Amino acid sequence: AIFKTQGDSVDENLRLYARGLLEELDEIHAGLHGN
Repeated sequence: AIFKTQGDSVDENLRLYARGLLEELDEIHAGLHGN
């Protein structure tokens, strides 16, 4: 995830980070099932 270094919203950074993790987990999960 790309974080804002001069950002005003920590919450936004956390949401972007969490979304990136979820997408990565989805890819791993799909890979395990051969999708």
